Amino acid sequence: MKKRLLMLSIVAVLALALFAVVGCSDDADEGVTIRPYSGGQECFLALASGEVDGVIIDIPVAVNQAAEGDFDLRTIPIPDADPEYFGFSMGQSRTELAELLNVALAEVVADGTYAEIYARWIDADNPPTLPNVEGSTDASVDADSVLANTVRGDGITLTVATDPTYPPFQSMEGGSPVGFDIDLVNAIAAHIGAEVEFVFLEWDALLTALSSDSQDFDFAASAMTITEERAETILFSNPYFVSVQALSVPADSDVNSIDDVGDGFRVAVQNGTTGHIFATERFGAE
Repeated sequence: MKKRLLMLSIVAVLALALFAVVGCSDDADEGVTIRPYSGGQECFLALASGEVDGVIIDIPVAVNQAAEGDFDLRTIPIPDADPEYFGFSMGQSRTELAELLNVALAEVVADGTYAEIYARWIDADNPPTLPNVEGSTDASVDADSVLANTVRGDGITLTVATDPTYPPFQSMEGGSPVGFDIDLVNAIAAHIGAEVEFVFLEWDALLTALSSDSQDFDFAASAMTITEERAETILFSNPYFVSVQALSVPADSDVNSIDDVGDGFRVAVQNGTTGHIFATERFGAE
C-alpha cells in the first residue's frame, strides 16, 4: 500500500512539473505576445522592468518617453500605420456642445494659440498639421445656452474628463493636470467664456462612461482617436490632432523596424486603444 501511494505521489509531482514547463509558458509559444495595460505609463514601466520587449503607442508619447524617461529608448516609426485623428468625445446627445467646441477650436487655430501649444508640448521645430475641416462649424450656436445645460448647469463650468497617464497629452504634475490636451481645453474654454473643472478616469472607465451617454462630465479630452466603431456610440468634435503609431524599444534592442518583431517578442499596449487594435491586427490575437 505504501509503495502504491509513493508511486502515485511521484506521478503527481511529475505531472505538476510538466504542467509548469509546458502549460504555463505562454511566452515560449511561437508568435508575438500582446500584453494590454490600463495606462500608457504602465506600458513603459513594464518595458523598464523587462516584462515586455517593446511598446506600441502614439508617436508623440513614444518620443516624449524617450526624452523624459529614466532609461534609454529608441522610437521606431511604423511606415504602414494609418494616420489617426484625435477628437474631443462626448455623449451622442451633446450635439450643440460638439458644435460649440468646433467653433472655438477653429478660433484657437486661427489666432495662433494652437501652434503655441503644439510647440510647447509636441514639436517646437515643425508647424502642426491638421485635417481640413472648413465649413464644418456652426457659429450660430449660443455659448450661454450650451453652458446652461452642462453637467453643473451653472452657466460657467465645463467639466472635462481625462485619463492623466498619457504624456505629453495629459499627465499629473504637482497634483494638477498638464499637457497638450489640458492647455488646448483651457484655451478653448477661454474663447467660450467658460471655466474648466477636470475629472480623472482610467481609460476603460472613460470609454464606458462615454458610450452610456450618462456620464458625470460634459466631454472628454484624452487623446482619443476617432474611429467608425467608437462613433457608433460616442459623439466626436472635429479632429484636433493627427498622430500615428510607433514602436518603442530599449536603446540596445536588436529590433530596428516593425518587421523585425517576431516569435517570442512581448509587446505592451494600452488596453482598448488604437495601439492595441493595431497590434492585434498586425500580430494576431493575444
